[in-house]
Amino acid sequence: MQEAELLAFAPSTQKLIDWFGFLPSFHDAEIVSIELHRLGPSFVRVHTFRSLSETNESGHYKTDRHAIVSIVVDAISDMQLLGFSHQNVISDIVFEKTADGIKMILGGCFGVEGYIIAGGFAFEINAGIPPASIYETAS
Repeated sequence: MQEAELLAFAPSTQKLIDWFGFLPSFHDAEIVSIELHRLGPSFVRVHTFRSLSETNESGHYKTDRHAIVSIVVDAISDMQLLGFSHQNVISDIVFEKTADGIKMILGGCFGVEGYIIAGGFAFEINAGIPPASIYETAS
């Protein structure tokens, strides 16, 4: 789903663009929690950040604009999640239109991966780095 389509479907997408300066792909982000509810909204919380072009003394890209992005999921109709672990790094998050709603695909890297099909998605942002993150001391 292109940025304009996602903005039309979920106006709160603008919050992501305002915080990061662009629509993030969530590459190398970490899913820190998944909260499912049969009644009311569910939540997928993702620690993400902006990668910079400079590297640190270890040769890793520096990062800034760390935040926990809460993806608010409304009216889940189908899902498949596999591999939740002590660390859940994803390659990306992709949104696609389907006959049943919007499909959010969590690209696997290490830990959880899968998809959720729902009637609606929205985004909330809380600035900061979660406890026990590898980014607590390095960025």
